[in-house]
Amino acid sequence: MFTSCSGSLSDSQVYNQSITKVVEIRTTNNNVDYSYASGCFVDKNRIVTNKHVVYNSTTSQNWLHVEYRKYNETNYTEANIEKVYSNVDLATLSVTVENSYFKINKESNVADYCYSIGNPNNLGLSFNSGIISAFSNITVDGFTNKMIQTNIPLNHGNSGGALINNKGQLIGITTLRLKDINADLLQGLSYSIPVSIFRLN
Repeated sequence: MFTSCSGSLSDSQVYNQSITKVVEIRTTNNNVDYSYASGCFVDKNRIVTNKHVVYNSTTSQNWLHVEYRKYNETNYTEANIEKVYSNVDLATLSVTVENSYFKINKESNVADYCYSIGNPNNLGLSFNSGIISAFSNITVDGFTNKMIQTNIPLNHGNSGGALINNKGQLIGITTLRLKDINADLLQGLSYSIPVSIFRLN
C-alpha cells in the first residue's frame, strides 16, 4: 500500500469510495453484437465516457443502444447519449436513476499517486494503481489535447473509466495507449483526458 500523505486515503478506502461511481458500459445496434467499455458518474444523473465508446466510426453514427450497469448489478439499464464532444474524445450520457458521483479535482502533478477503475476485456470492474508520469500533448483524430500519462496498464474496455487521486477524487478519464512503429502497443504508457477539459453544462 502507498504511504499516506496528508488528507489522502488508503488504497482500500479509495476503492470503496469510488467503485459505486464507475460503471460498465455496453453498446450495440442489433442486441446481438456488443462492445464493452467503462464510464464515470460526474453528476447524479450523468455519466462521462469516451466519444469512441458511443460513436461507431465504421458507420459514422452513434450506437443505437448504450447501456450501463454498476459493479453489483446483473442487468444493464438503458442510457441516453446526451452530448458527443467534437474536439476531444469525450461523451456524456444521461440516466434516469440517481447515483452517487465523483468530486472533481482539476489539479494533479507528476509523481502523484493515482488509481484507475474500469472494465478491461469485459471482465468486470477492476482496480489498479500507479503514478502520474508526465503531461503530454497527444493528437487523436486530428485534435491535440494535453493528456495525463500514467504507468497504469490499460486494456480494451478500460476506455471511459476513472482516473482517481489518493483523495478519491476524479482527475481524468482513461482513454488510450499508444502504438510503436510496428503497431505494437507500448507498455507502461497510458493516457487519460484530464477533467480540466470537461464542460458539463
